[in-house]
Amino acid sequence: LIIDITIGEVGLCSEVRPLVKTEQRIKELRKLGYKKVIISKNSLKKIEPMDGIEVLGITKVSELEELLF
Repeated sequence: LIIDITIGEVGLCSEVRPLVKTEQRIKELRKLGYKKVIISKNSLKKIEPMDGIEVLGITKVSELEELLF
């Protein structure tokens, strides 16, 4: 069982940038059995809540450590 995955692009200043088709990607991840996905906060604002998968948003890579450990 796969628990966590992060999708996004990381900038030179460690900012997490949004990707296109984020909601579609999350739906596919849910079908594959993922339970938690971490995306950019900008993307999080643009998607609807989904059953069966927890979606969290971050703005900097440093926030990722807090969520994973």
